[in-house]
Amino acid sequence: MNTLPVSLLSEFRKIKKTMNKRPASCGPLRTALVLAVATVAVAFYTPRLQAQSPYPPEKMTYQGFLVDSSGTALGNAAPKNYDVIFRIYSSQTGSNPNELLWSEQQTITVDKGYFSVLLGEGAPTGQPRPALSTLFKGNGASDRYVGTTVKGIGPGTSNVDILPRLRLMSAPYAFLAQNAVKLVQNNGSDLIASSGNSVNVSGPITATSFSGNSANIQGTLTATTFSGNGASLTSLNAGSIANGTLDSARIANLEGAKIDNGSVSVDKLVQAVRDALVPPGTIIAYGGDSPPAGWLICNGANGYNPASLPALFAIIGYRFGGFTSGGVHYFLTPDLRGRFLRGRDGGVGRDPESTSRTAMYSEGATGDNVGSVQDDQFKAHKHTWLGSNGNNSPANVDFTANEFGSKNENQDTSQTGGTETRPKNANVNYIIKI
Repeated sequence: MNTLPVSLLSEFRKIKKTMNKRPASCGPLRTALVLAVATVAVAFYTPRLQAQSPYPPEKMTYQGFLVDSSGTALGNAAPKNYDVIFRIYSSQTGSNPNELLWSEQQTITVDKGYFSVLLGEGAPTGQPRPALSTLFKGNGASDRYVGTTVKGIGPGTSNVDILPRLRLMSAPYAFLAQNAVKLVQNNGSDLIASSGNSVNVSGPITATSFSGNSANIQGTLTATTFSGNGASLTSLNAGSIANGTLDSARIANLEGAKIDNGSVSVDKLVQAVRDALVPPGTIIAYGGDSPPAGWLICNGANGYNPASLPALFAIIGYRFGGFTSGGVHYFLTPDLRGRFLRGRDGGVGRDPESTSRTAMYSEGATGDNVGSVQDDQFKAHKHTWLGSNGNNSPANVDFTANEFGSKNENQDTSQTGGTETRPKNANVNYIIKI
């Protein structure tokens, strides 16, 4: 336990001379507890070393002068140790348990009546002992009283409460805290400062919601929700809006009068309009050899990392095929070279073999799902021709029945046609929007 330094003792002795001129108080013990001037306490009192922190210490200096009922200072003949319980209350005389806010016990050295302690360095008593800084918040923070109990000095070594409880008062410059000039970061630099009617924030603002109609924010603002309709929003810089931030349905209702000239770049505008009119995953016929910006040829070639084309991958996934290489699961674009497109059956029965459709490439979709494919084939059928039977009489002959009478011989028609069955067509490239 630290004892009170000699230089500080002289200050208390001056106080004692003044106190001795006052009438003695009644009761088993008389006490005068005086809060030392902060600058004196800091200059002469050496607290225990603590780990460095950007926050104020959770301790509070407290000094006092103790005398017994006859007016004799405790520890008058020589410094003496006493076990003392310090308590902080929200009222001066109340006994309601809710009024006891904080308590701890310390062994203090009293020298000719004087003592000095650091509240917060003691031991728990089984009563409330939250962080000291939490006691001075809220509507009733102005009323905080220190109660002192000296153990073992009463009749039969009983404990004695020193009365009255003394109210904690503000240091002069603490009044400035009623009106904060600025908030600083841990390193001492400004975080929030005021100038006139304005509040200046150094750094981004992050919040879950903002409300009101008179905010003027310059710099970076990050939020998940804004209330209001933004009718007074001006000078919007589209270059600072990330792709995908504005829903395409909102773009159609954007009022041009609210957009400053030059605040919307051509690239951003083109991208926004393109995504609104033609969403990723759209497949169209294209008359060029190389796809335009924002499109890929539907040739199934190569593979794409989902991270490089997130909008397209979100639509098609691995339905047209995929593979893993180097720890990356790549996806494929559709391979529509030499293929006609067919609408998905969806259970209507126009594609009778929809359930047997196969994958375009490994990992691709099968069955009646977008991305599956079918090979070419003829629908089952038969041909009838005019021949003769064994009696050389004309007759319609069904090839499938092999009806040739007594001659029982195979008959072939003349070969005609090309290498495939197809409608008239024109060559194009299919491209897909990324």
